[in-house]
Amino acid sequence: MTRSTIGKIRGTYDQLSRTEKKVAQMALNTPAVVSEMTIKELASATGVSTATISRFVKRMDYANYREFTMALAHLAIEDGGEHQSSFPELAEGDSLATIANKTFHYTISSLEATNEALSEKDLARAVLKLINAEKVTFFGLGALQLQPLMAIISFYALLYR
Repeated sequence: MTRSTIGKIRGTYDQLSRTEKKVAQMALNTPAVVSEMTIKELASATGVSTATISRFVKRMDYANYREFTMALAHLAIEDGGEHQSSFPELAEGDSLATIANKTFHYTISSLEATNEALSEKDLARAVLKLINAEKVTFFGLGALQLQPLMAIISFYALLYR
C-alpha cells in the first residue's frame, strides 16, 4: 500500500528543513488550495524559493511539482476538500450514541493517519532499538494508566512465544 501525500508529509516532517516545513504546513492545512497553485504562487505564499519547493517535492518522492499537486488534488477530491485534524464538535444536545459515534470515527481516522505516517524503515529502526535496549520503561498518566500495563503484557507475550 502506498502512503498518501499527507502521510508522506507527516512521516517526514521532523526531518524537513525550516523552509520545507513552511511548504509542508501549507500543504497539510490547505491541500485543495495548494493543489491549484503554481510553484511560484506557493513560493510567494510560503515565503520560500521555488528551489526549496522542488527539493521538498523530490523528498516526498514525486517526480515534479505537477505530480505533487495532482496528488493533493486527488486527496482534496477524496476528502471533499476537508482534512479532519481535530476532534469533532460535540453539541449540547448530542445523544450518547452520537457522542460515541463521533468519538469512534475520530479514533479510527487518527489511527489511519498514524498508520500512513509510519514508514517500514522507521518501524524497523524502532524495533531494533527496542531489541537492543538494556531497559524499556512504560509510562501512563491519569486515564491512560492501564495502557503501559497492556504494553508490558503484550511484550511478555512476544518474549515467550
